[in-house]
Amino acid sequence: ALAGGLMAADLLLTAVSLLASYVLRNRALRVLWPAAFAGPLYPFSRYWIVLALVLPVFALCLVAVGFYSSRRTLPLWEELWAALKAVFFGTATLALLVYAFRLTYVSRPFLFLFALIDFALLASEKLVIRSAAQRARARGLNFRTVVLAGTGPRAVAMAQFLEAHPHWGFRVLGYLDDGAGGAITRDGRWPNQREKLHDQAILSTSALIFL
Repeated sequence: ALAGGLMAADLLLTAVSLLASYVLRNRALRVLWPAAFAGPLYPFSRYWIVLALVLPVFALCLVAVGFYSSRRTLPLWEELWAALKAVFFGTATLALLVYAFRLTYVSRPFLFLFALIDFALLASEKLVIRSAAQRARARGLNFRTVVLAGTGPRAVAMAQFLEAHPHWGFRVLGYLDDGAGGAITRDGRWPNQREKLHDQAILSTSALIFL
């Protein structure tokens, strides 16, 4: 449901980008740069077929770059790079379809303007969502519990590493100690509140990391 909502928002922004490109090219650029953009565009009703091509093409590109998988630990530059790739491949595919369907009124400058606006909107949206999600996770919302398989120094280091990045939303439940018959043990940082931890494990997605 969440992935579907995010995709719907991305496609809405892409549709808005197409409309904004039309308005900017047909009005603002004709005034600011009349030598390059002298003539008016065709009525926007001619561009509905372009929108019908844009939506499925960009939906596939957005899925292909992994926008709707878990991105908790993804660096910011990779988030922006994914947006850039989706827009680039989407626009390149759209250009081929425009040529194949002989939509001669759709110019290359128009497609370039559309790509710039769409990237700006998608990148801004991802930054806003990323910031909101990180703040929520830092406050203890939308977290995933983690059980570390092992009690050695590497397990302790991994626990400290995860706890040093609260915005990722990983909460260490404890260590799975083979020497204690598979029981979950904790050091002094985690109180022995089995009922509370059990409830947390049920309410969130657990991960098992072997160290």
